[in-house]
Amino acid sequence: MDNPFLTPSSLPYGAPNFAEIRVEHYREAFDEAVKRKRAELAAILGCTETATFENTCLALEKAGSCSARSPPSFLPWRVPIPTR
Repeated sequence: MDNPFLTPSSLPYGAPNFAEIRVEHYREAFDEAVKRKRAELAAILGCTETATFENTCLALEKAGSCSARSPPSFLPWRVPIPTR
């Protein structure tokens, strides 16, 4: 099965399919998001064109867009779950 965090979703707002998420998907998605963001930042830093708003500020704003899908789904795991 593909990682729901890394697979494009047809659900509203592109939300991952929570029914398919397993615990091991979190680490894989986090590691991949960090890897992609580092590559995007390296490309921005390595740009040889004259700096513009589009190739600096806007590019930095868009960097890491794949990681935007996973952080909200981490929130339920940060809250203690009652065991009663």
